[in-house]
Amino acid sequence: MYRYLISNIEDLLSVGDSWVRTVDLVGFSMGGHWAVWLSQQPDLPVRSTVLYYAARAGSYAHSKASFLAHFAENDPWVSKTVRRNMERAISSAGCAYQSFDYPETSHWFAETDRPEEYDAGSAELAFQRTVAHLASS
Repeated sequence: MYRYLISNIEDLLSVGDSWVRTVDLVGFSMGGHWAVWLSQQPDLPVRSTVLYYAARAGSYAHSKASFLAHFAENDPWVSKTVRRNMERAISSAGCAYQSFDYPETSHWFAETDRPEEYDAGSAELAFQRTVAHLASS
């Protein structure tokens, strides 16, 4: 899987004008986990990474990305320990990081195809924050 993702980034950078030098990543749940992993790779030009209900520990020492994370209040898929470890590692690496917690939400709160978890107000607010983060990166 990781080779496929890296290949996709390389393909994206080779398409069109040569002025494209960096990529922004947005990942939901497991996709967020992969977005974080990609942002940790020293050879990939990841400018910013936005996570929706995802966390991944590890080293961020070679990351050049800024990070924005959206977390559900009730989320059995994202452990507080892994989140804390991720936040410490990002901070230790000196990467910009901002996170938001959305009260009374659960995993998948921003996904319309999950009607039991979807929260329109929180999803819209998270989207606005995502757009602002990407625009400022």
